[in-house]
Parts: sequence; C-alpha cells; structure tokens
Amino acid sequence: MWECHVAGLDQTDETDDFIAIIEMVNGFPKISVCGRGERPGRVYTVEGKENLGDSWGPTNATSRFFHIKARVGE
Repeated sequence: MWECHVAGLDQTDETDDFIAIIEMVNGFPKISVCGRGERPGRVYTVEGKENLGDSWGPTNATSRFFHIKARVGE
C-alpha cells in the first residue's frame, strides 16, 4: 500500500505499527501519534469532521471522527 510506504511502515514486518491515541484534555480532543510507525522526516496532519457525511478539514471542538495523513517532510 502506498499509504504504508509514505508513513514509513514496513509491510513485511507484522510488528511494525502506527498508533494514534485520542484523549480528552481540558474538554478538547488531543491526538498523539506513537509506535514504531512514527518516523523522522514524516509530517502528520490530523483532520476531523463532525458527521460521517461531512468533508475532512481542520479539527475543532465539534470533530467526532478523525483521520491522519502522513507525508514526507520537505
């Protein structure tokens, strides 16, 4: 998968992982990326939306659904 390559994951290593943790801090969602999938030189962007039918965009207090984009930094 192209996404795994961009994220820096090794598709042949079943222990390689990418973990996103969502927690509430002062009433707002905080998303952290950890695990061996977090690689130097990668830029991670978290996007959110309030409803599944909405478009992805910057996260805010109404975001209930999230996804993370990974790209190679410049």
